Amino acid sequence: MVNQRGIIRILEAMVAILLIIGVLLFISGRQQTGGEQEITEVLLPLLDEVARNDTLRALVVMDDLTAETAIEDFLRVRVPNPALDFGVSICDLQSSCGLAEHPRGVRDIFVAERVVSSTLRMYQPRRVKLFLWERPV
Repeated sequence: MVNQRGIIRILEAMVAILLIIGVLLFISGRQQTGGEQEITEVLLPLLDEVARNDTLRALVVMDDLTAETAIEDFLRVRVPNPALDFGVSICDLQSSCGLAEHPRGVRDIFVAERVVSSTLRMYQPRRVKLFLWERPV
């Protein structure tokens, strides 16, 4: 009878440990997805600012070669986290555009796009894609 009580206490301890480990894994999994949501929440407001800026809008619509550099300079001031890096690509609506070169050591790249369609004098819709990733350590 005494030996059975010891076995029951050992089983109770094992169940308690498994329960604690399960809760810790659940919480750590939620924290990782929270970081991804924060990054994607940064992308759309940045693209909205680019679309509302008349100078950048004109550069994009006129297919100016300096448009990507101008947008990167504009965003460099506005990206809130210094651990994040980004790239910009501009292309026609029918074509698929991507980064010229995949950043080394980066696992996840978050992408958002916005169509910039016209200025007061010109209608030439273009797609602006913003690529955002965490800098490798």
